[in-house]
This record gives sequence, structure tokens and C-alpha cells, in this order.
Amino acid sequence: MYELFFLILIILIFFIDYARKDNKISNLKNKINDLNVLYKKEKDTFNIINENNIHLIEKNKQIIIKKEQTIKDYKQKIIELNEVITSLKYSTKNNIDYSIKSLNEDNSNTWKNKYEELNKKYIQTHDEVIYLRRTYDKEHAKLILLENELEIAHKKIIELQKNNLQKYRKEDIENINDWRKFEQFIAKQFKIKNFKVILTPQTNDGGKDIIIEKNSIKTYIECKYWNSNKTIGREEIQKLAGAAMTDGVKNAIFITTSTYNENALETARALNKNGFNINLWTTKDLLAFINK
Repeated sequence: MYELFFLILIILIFFIDYARKDNKISNLKNKINDLNVLYKKEKDTFNIINENNIHLIEKNKQIIIKKEQTIKDYKQKIIELNEVITSLKYSTKNNIDYSIKSLNEDNSNTWKNKYEELNKKYIQTHDEVIYLRRTYDKEHAKLILLENELEIAHKKIIELQKNNLQKYRKEDIENINDWRKFEQFIAKQFKIKNFKVILTPQTNDGGKDIIIEKNSIKTYIECKYWNSNKTIGREEIQKLAGAAMTDGVKNAIFITTSTYNENALETARALNKNGFNINLWTTKDLLAFINK
């Protein structure tokens, strides 16, 4: 009788403990979903801010170009008007000399009228130069202000890019779930890092999936989107190295979502000792390259 009671008690304790664990797992899943939603929201916000700032910079660039042209026009006008002023001063001086002769000839009214006309033109022109110089100063101040705003906007974009730079996680690689998309993803990441990239055809690829080149150094890349229970062996490493050596290429990278067995590691070490350069990457190494 007591044995049956204890057996029932143990079964109840087991089910209670199982329910608690199941509840914890459910809570963790909800938290992960909430974090994924927050991550997507932050990413979308950054993209919107980035697009707006880029648009603002382009708009300000166009305004600055127009203002610079306006300032050039004002400068040219000032030069032209200064030449007019000099000419008018010279003309006024000559008229004074001429007026003395005119006075002797009893023609003072003619001299007086010409002098007043020239003097009036001189005053008007001088006033116009002052106005243009003031306008130039205002436009130049606006230009400086726009340049400062442009610099601030540019710094904001750099700061946003540093703070919101997309960081890939192991889950992102696992979610690709397609070997060809995995190859395309890796090719894109090398392009972002300023490599010249060639993605080979899906079939008859000649033993390599991607060809990259930087600083005149060519490298062959083989990608294997395998489950963790299937390891890379000697045969896969030799195939990639053989394809590279046949084409006179001395560098190679093997990238897999799986792992390498001891035979693969020994083969890579032997190749590296004999003048060939091959790197064996797992998902961890790929993420380190992408996110640095």
C-alpha cells in the first residue's frame, strides 16, 4: 500500500517538474521572438534614418553648388563695377580740367552739368558696390553654415553606421538553409570587403565555388552547407587544392557549416608546409570575417 502511494507521489513530482521546464522553454522562446522583432525594428529604423541623411546631404550639395555660382557672379560684378568706378573717377577728373577751360570760355554751365551728372553716376555705382559686397558677405555666411550642416550630417551617418552595423549571428547562417544561397551569401560578403568576386556555375564549377582576388592575389573558395553530423574529410580538401594548383593558384579557403575530421586537418597542414596556402573555416571563422 505504501509502495503504491510513493509511486504515485513520484509520478506527480515528475509531471510537475516537467510542466515547469516546459513553461521555462516556452518563456525563453517568447523572449527570443521578442528580441528578433526588436532587432528587425531597430534595423528598419536605421535604414530609414540612413536614407533620410543621404537625401539631406545630396540636397545640401546641390544648394552649395548654386550658392558658390551665385558668389562667383557677385565677385565678377564687383570687379566690373570697380572698373566702372575707376573709369568714372578718371572721367570726373578730366572734366574738372576741361571745366576750367570752359570757364575761361564763359561755358561754365556746360561743365557744371557734366560734372554733376558724372558725380551722380559715381555715387550710384559706389552704393551698388557696397550693396553687392554686403550681399556677398551674407551669401558667404550661408555657404559656411551649409558646409557645417553637411559635415554634421556626414558625421551622424558615420556614427549610425558604426553603432548599427549589421552583425550576423550563427542563427542567420543556419536560416539560409540552401547551399546555393550560402555560396551567394559568401560571395556578397567578399564583395563588401572590396574583393573582386566571381561566383562559378552551379554545375561544372571546376572544383571551386567562388574565385576572389585582391591586391593581385587570387584565391579559390569551396563552400559546403552541411549538417554538423557530416564532417569534411581529406578528399574534399584535396579536390579544392588540386583545382587551384592546376590553374596555378596558390591560395584557397574551404568554408563549411560543419566541421573537419582529423584527416582533413592533417591534409591542410601538409599542404601549407609545402608552399600552398589553405585555410579551413567553420561558421565561427566566417562570422568573424563578416563582422570585423
